[in-house]
Amino acid sequence: MCCSTPVTTRGLLVPFIASLGAGDPTITTREVGHLEVEHALLEGADFVVTPTPPSADLDVIDLGRFPVRAVVSPGHPWAGDRRESVSLVELVAQQLIVPPPTSISRQEFDRSLRRAGLAIGRHIESELDETTIALAASGRGVGVTTTVPPPSVWAVTILDENGGPDGPNISLHVAWQRHHYAAATMRDLGQRLAVAARGST
Repeated sequence: MCCSTPVTTRGLLVPFIASLGAGDPTITTREVGHLEVEHALLEGADFVVTPTPPSADLDVIDLGRFPVRAVVSPGHPWAGDRRESVSLVELVAQQLIVPPPTSISRQEFDRSLRRAGLAIGRHIESELDETTIALAASGRGVGVTTTVPPPSVWAVTILDENGGPDGPNISLHVAWQRHHYAAATMRDLGQRLAVAARGST
């Protein structure tokens, strides 16, 4: 069993599981909050995918960094102009749909704003990325999400405080107990998941 946040489970793990063959291990999932991910290893999880740096006593494979994107409805001017990126200044001038402050992606977004000397303005908080995307698709505002966007919305890269490409993003890590009886299998799955993750951003 693998434990991860809902966004990671649905956006990364589920497609990965679907790609496995009949001879591969069977992976089941359980969704937990990001603060509970690592603790799940003590409660029966074989491995976890976590957005927080794992403890030093765990075996770890880094999956890479995943961008926090802005998504808008097809009728939004950014979609009409085929915008590929947007500045933080432009972003905070919009009605935003953001995760709650406990979310890692929200924390990274807020850090980017602070570095730019900005603060979030008008906004709606949405716990589920699917709801964020649905609200954005219906024109309720600009969604801020790490989920790979569906065709129902137009996705825009968020630039950093200097107008460069290194905007807000999160890191993901696969981790498991070193003494796990199937540690070699965990490592193989982690390496394959890292390859799959590179293709999902």
